[in-house]
Amino acid sequence: MEKWDVEVRVRKLVALFLSILPAAALIIASAGPASATNSGTHYCLTNATSFCWDVKNNSYTAGQPVWLFSSSGGNGLGFHGFVQETVCNGTNCAPAGPFTDHALDSKYAGDSVMYFVAGTSNLCVRLLTSTAAIVLSGSGSCGIASTLWVKAGTRLVNVAGSDAISAPDLFTAASASNEAALSGKVAGIGWQQWNA
Repeated sequence: MEKWDVEVRVRKLVALFLSILPAAALIIASAGPASATNSGTHYCLTNATSFCWDVKNNSYTAGQPVWLFSSSGGNGLGFHGFVQETVCNGTNCAPAGPFTDHALDSKYAGDSVMYFVAGTSNLCVRLLTSTAAIVLSGSGSCGIASTLWVKAGTRLVNVAGSDAISAPDLFTAASASNEAALSGKVAGIGWQQWNA
């Protein structure tokens, strides 16, 4: 095949591509944007799997309570969990952390330290240590101690809350029901296991 034939074929292919490109763009544009609904993970109770974390009315704003809803009634965008670090007891790793109470570092050594981003926002699931409520953090607050949760098996232990009471402060649902409060300090252990 001569050089001239190759050039002609390349030009024809380029012309064909350029004629198809506008039509392809039109088809893609007419399809409309994909729905972001339920794009995240809905973390649910291990012992009542139809009840999951959610926010009411898809309201992703700082201070918004995170509640429990049935998975059929929860229409929020879900949460995305990210591992920030591993709990270090200071023996075979340095420095110890993330707890300021290093007895807790020893108790949870090797477990993942996570934060949970809500929907497509930059807000995280936070424990208010003053009231024990679970809410969405302020903008850009992901990674502060109140937004850090140690994944201890099926339980989530808040770093700031545990430091405040020198004991494991567990992510807990008041009950397995719609709009049940989520807290760090609800009495009892029935609703402290999550599929996170």
